[in-house]
Amino acid sequence: MFDRPLDPETARAVCDLGRDPDAGVRAEAAGVLGGEELGEPDRAVLLALLRDADPQVRHRAVRATARGSDRSPEVTEALAELLDTEEQDIRLSAAYGLALRDDPRTAEAYARVGPLGPEFAHDTRPEGLWRWRLRNEPNG
Repeated sequence: MFDRPLDPETARAVCDLGRDPDAGVRAEAAGVLGGEELGEPDRAVLLALLRDADPQVRHRAVRATARGSDRSPEVTEALAELLDTEEQDIRLSAAYGLALRDDPRTAEAYARVGPLGPEFAHDTRPEGLWRWRLRNEPNG
């Protein structure tokens, strides 16, 4: 991931890679675009990656987007839509993204993630609900 926003030429190149027929290439592009604050039409590429048919692409897109800079309503809604997926890791990232955006659906989102197994023992995403409650609920 880049430590500063992409310049317009680089953003266009990464967006082009987000449309590549190879899922691995799209996944790499998703990892970069998810961290950016995007305008139209670049945001449309990210939204397509969040809804990609390949689970590897969706996984990279939602992980990057959850922590990313784009707080637009379209991206927030795309994260909420991912709570319906079968993949628990994707649901967890989506719930975490909602928590970081102080979305009022956060508690419900974490409930939809379901019980987490031992593979999530050192994962910081489950703490998102606790941190959201501290910021948003009286007596957190």
